[in-house]
Amino acid sequence: FDRLIHSPSASPNLELDGHADLVTSLCFSPDSQRLISTGNDETVRMFELSVGRELLKLQGLRGLENFVAINPDSTQLLRFSQRNFRAWNKNRRQDSEAESINTVVDWHGEQARTALRHRNLFAANFHSKLAVQHDSLNGRHWQTRALTHIHSDDWVSAEIDIRRAIETESTTTSQNMLARVLLTLGKKEEYQQQCRALTEIIGSNDEPSVINSAAWICSVSSNSETDFGKWIELLGPLAREEKSPYYWNTLALQQYRAKQYPESIRSANESINLGSATSAPYDWIIKALCYADQEIESPKAKDSKTKKQSALRRKNLETHVASFLDWFDQQQFQIDVGLDSSKLLSKENSVELPMLIRELHAKLKTAGIDADFEKLESMFHRR
Repeated sequence: FDRLIHSPSASPNLELDGHADLVTSLCFSPDSQRLISTGNDETVRMFELSVGRELLKLQGLRGLENFVAINPDSTQLLRFSQRNFRAWNKNRRQDSEAESINTVVDWHGEQARTALRHRNLFAANFHSKLAVQHDSLNGRHWQTRALTHIHSDDWVSAEIDIRRAIETESTTTSQNMLARVLLTLGKKEEYQQQCRALTEIIGSNDEPSVINSAAWICSVSSNSETDFGKWIELLGPLAREEKSPYYWNTLALQQYRAKQYPESIRSANESINLGSATSAPYDWIIKALCYADQEIESPKAKDSKTKKQSALRRKNLETHVASFLDWFDQQQFQIDVGLDSSKLLSKENSVELPMLIRELHAKLKTAGIDADFEKLESMFHRR
């Protein structure tokens, strides 16, 4: 060190000895009582300025061009270089040995995920790009990168990156993301193949949220070719245990695909009773689809009993279509006045709602049900 002469806490011409090589970085503690330094001798040192005493020495830091910083309450030291990042917590340190918390690459990955949660796409793009550049063998970084592209509506790039994630570290979550991306891009054959693969690899040991998400994406398309029986077997206990409308909602769609209409309607009602504003529109659509298919598949009413049953189905169908249209009007009003719209209209769900609307639209026409077709058409044109 050179002599320190301008600190109010330091003695005039104080000399601090310790580093055996070039000193690369200095910083004062917030109270100006201590000085922290890094050097090319691969150490971080802390000095008490009033007496020039060394308080802390952290060793074993590889790499040159090290820099150091301290947080405002003096509980954490940060040391970083071009390729490495370490943080030490004062409360965790024992006998002057440091505990490494993270690397710079992992830090960029975490910053990208945090930025995505806050819809900060610029920051998410910046950090996820750096993460995959410096650690291209980490599947989670590629997955975060793919999510960044999804939120930016760049589904082509999302497919490239999620395939990289699967190549490096295949997980049920990344396989599920690929199915969603393929569905959005309209790659029907690849989507069908991916759904079959998901059905094979999914199991009761997977996280409930992962099972639910995979089951939903594999049933949202009317052309899906999957083992609905397996999904229903997995989802039934989860819906009862988790008591979440999202599980009942997915179960209802799976049961509808399996042509279990009464069971599907009951599951959708369970979801509605749990009071989720986000899942309710899907519940109305699923119930409407059930009533429409029952009406289409039932023989033409001839006696008074079947006529009453048909009339009740048609009334229920019209009621649920009306509920959905009212919801859409409310969502459009929120968008028009600048309020936050439902998560149903977010980028990652951009394909699912229009797909179910189109399916319902076709069923209504086949069943001969009067509905505001123009409004239904406008929904997926606006998406």
